[in-house]
Formats: sequence, structure tokens, C-alpha cells
Amino acid sequence: MIGHQVWGTFAVSDHVVERAFVADALLYDRLVVPTPASDDLERWEANDWQPGRLRKLLDVLRDDNPDYCLAVEVPWGERHRNEWERRWAKEKLTARERTRTRLESADAVMFDDEILRQKRQRGIADPMFVTRKILFNEGDKRRDRALFERHPDAQPSSKNAPPFTNYGKRRSRKAAAAPSSSHAWRSG
Repeated sequence: MIGHQVWGTFAVSDHVVERAFVADALLYDRLVVPTPASDDLERWEANDWQPGRLRKLLDVLRDDNPDYCLAVEVPWGERHRNEWERRWAKEKLTARERTRTRLESADAVMFDDEILRQKRQRGIADPMFVTRKILFNEGDKRRDRALFERHPDAQPSSKNAPPFTNYGKRRSRKAAAAPSSSHAWRSG
């Protein structure tokens, strides 16, 4: 009996990379892998998620021991797709909201810095000036945009577009795929 297990969960496309599941089979006690539902093979093929390759990999991971299976297959059906759509829509909204809030905070910090700069020019001392100046540098829009533009996956189509709009478009399929998440389960 195994006392403590670490399970790795994967996304629908984690198997399309070279050497998929090789290190994961050594690292995790179980691999929870989504498989195409019977009514979804065409969509998987259209998205180049290679269901045939996944089947071959899962067959390799299959064990003759009926009490143990390294790969736990979860058919990715309509219920999972609907849940994914709901959560993805919320995550996109959350990311936009975080960006908007961050930009509003940066504007407020820049305004505060301008007021303090005017006070300083008039000879009015403020002991908190250094702290505010540090925060101003954290909220500098030009520095933020320059940082995002240097990132290889963030290439906004316009100056007004949020920096993450093209995230992942240049991702190589040969890049190593990590599990979407991992979970520790205790049995016994």
C-alpha cells in the first residue's frame, strides 16, 4: 500500500511535444491525462492535438498489473469542455481587470509623484518622498511597456492593446511541457 502519492495533471495538448511523459512517468505516481471523448476526435485532430499519438503513448504507459495504472485516462467530454469555457472566460476577464487596475494605480502614483516634485521645487520637504519615488518607478508606464515588449511572447498589435494579447503565439511545440498542475493525495 502506498501512503503518499503525487499525481500530475495534464492539458489536452501536453502530449504533442517530443518525449512527452518521459520525465513525468518518473516524477509522479499517477498521470491524469485527458483523452478525446468519442464525439470529439474531429475537434482534437483539427486543433492538432494528435489523438493517435496520445493513444500510442498511453498504451506504452499501460501496466499489466490490474491494481495499478500509471496513466489515469479522463475522457474530455462536453461537461469538461463547458467547464473549461466558463473558467477560461473568467480568467481572461480577470487578466484584463488586473491590467486595468495596475494601469490606474500607476496613474495615481505618477500624479502623486508630480505633486511631490512640485513641493520639492518650492522647498517643501516630505520625509516620505523616497518611498513614493520608489513606488513611482514601479508604476512607470514606459518601463512597464518596455519590459513587456522585450518578452518574446508579448507583442501587442497596437499601443493601446494589453501586453498579453499575443501571449503564447510563438511557443514552440518542441518546448518541454510541464503538467498543468500536480496534486498530492494520501491513501490509507
